[in-house]
Amino acid sequence: MKKNIVTIAFLFGILSTIWGQTAGTFYYASDGSSCDSTHATKKYIITDFSGILKEEVYTKQDHEWKKGLRSNIYDFENDSVVTIKEFIGQEPVPVVTVTTKQIYHKLNDTIYTFINYDKNLKIQKKGAASSILPLILEGEITSYYDNGNIRCVGIYKNNKPVSNKRWNKNGEPDIDNVFDFNEIDVNPKYTDHLNNFVSNNLKYPLEAQEKRMEGKSIIEFVIMEDGSIKNVGVLKSSKYPILDNEAIRVVQLTNKKWIPGTLNKKPVRVYFVAPCRFKLLN
Repeated sequence: MKKNIVTIAFLFGILSTIWGQTAGTFYYASDGSSCDSTHATKKYIITDFSGILKEEVYTKQDHEWKKGLRSNIYDFENDSVVTIKEFIGQEPVPVVTVTTKQIYHKLNDTIYTFINYDKNLKIQKKGAASSILPLILEGEITSYYDNGNIRCVGIYKNNKPVSNKRWNKNGEPDIDNVFDFNEIDVNPKYTDHLNNFVSNNLKYPLEAQEKRMEGKSIIEFVIMEDGSIKNVGVLKSSKYPILDNEAIRVVQLTNKKWIPGTLNKKPVRVYFVAPCRFKLLN
């Protein structure tokens, strides 16, 4: 039997959408406020490529700046509409994951309102911000599932997450106070060597091999304060339940093997996304 390859990458959570107005480096403290580089825990580097802006986010860990896996490209249609492409992965070959269209409006001198839509013009997120580059959220921010149901309502103050309420895709209450990767100070970390764990545990289902099934299952879950995981499910199907179920099985094996993320030096619940690709070699 020919050797088959399955790859999995544990990547994080929910998307940030940002309108750009100038290039430069912007520094922020752990409470979300603007500050100098000495006191910053997060920085945004925005580069202008002939009118198309690229944003990269860095976090300070152990007194060193570490580049995140996520970056965004912004292409402006006019002064109130921008198309945003989000990438995950390191150069030179990052992967495009999501394309979003954002419509924004300057409400007054200090607040912008925005609405994000997916490629099918379904609403993804809406709310207000005191700055659009970088995005500094203020007040109530609502995100949605693709079926139109509310996913999360979060409260922010100067971009600092205060609290949130969440629902599942069917509209039932979900785990509250779960934060995204870009909202915390220290990212969750897997306690084992992840690549070795995946190689030893992820198996390409025999039926899927025989029927030449290939695809990518995107699995979502929450890393709790104690390093356990909850609410493991399929965010986006590979179109083959047999592949989705195998991806879920392997993610569930990581239960209680995570060092939790922290916000203000306290463990918090963090939303994670794990794309799992199933590829047969000829």
